[in-house]
Amino acid sequence: QEWSGKETLTLTATDPKGAQASTSLTYTVLSVNDVPVIKKVANQTIREGQVFSYLDLNKYVSDADHKTSDLIWYFSDKAPSAPSKKKRRRRRKVSLPEMGENIGGNELQVILEDSKASLMIPDEDWNGKETIYFIARDPDGAESFAKAVFSVTAVNDAPKLMPIPNQVVDEGKKFTVIRLDKYVSDADHKDSELKWSYKKPKTLQATLNKKKRTLTDSAPSKALSGPESISRKVNDPAGVEKSTKILSKVNSANE
Repeated sequence: QEWSGKETLTLTATDPKGAQASTSLTYTVLSVNDVPVIKKVANQTIREGQVFSYLDLNKYVSDADHKTSDLIWYFSDKAPSAPSKKKRRRRRKVSLPEMGENIGGNELQVILEDSKASLMIPDEDWNGKETIYFIARDPDGAESFAKAVFSVTAVNDAPKLMPIPNQVVDEGKKFTVIRLDKYVSDADHKDSELKWSYKKPKTLQATLNKKKRTLTDSAPSKALSGPESISRKVNDPAGVEKSTKILSKVNSANE
């Protein structure tokens, strides 16, 4: 059904006495350009921290009139117009600009080089899903497309703790109040959702103000000197914990 061209047939009529007459008929089938045919591109789902599989788009397309190497690929994060079901007469080959290379989708970044497509995640903590439409255009301008959904499922990230400065004070002086939220970040939760705790020190005293989210070290009323390492812990709502140690020291005063 894809054949095109022309052919001439000669019809001859012969009567019972052998007299003949002939005529020629020429049949022509005009060439029409068929749109590329694209098979379904499989959806992909990964977890945070993983990468999407590489795609060779030419493995998903066929074209009755052109080699797959002659097709130009580009993409969109919005649905293109539906491909026309009507065939068009073959036109003169036109020069088309390259489209789609290193262009981002809505949030995912799509890197397209010829028919090779790679999808990059904006950052290691990004999760969500996005539909990408891959569009094949033949040299005569006919197009068709296939879509695929690329999803990244959320993974609970542990809170990140920045170093809390050690503190050294002279005997009888007060330690600086530690504002805990200054030293933590969490990609999945607000600071107010995190819970702080500490390991009770042996000699120093520690006071955790849950409302103000502060921690204060202090020395007992009796004269005390020397360093002590105190462990501070932070938990997110999913139970993931991070801890850090701070050295608090009281310098002895000369009697």
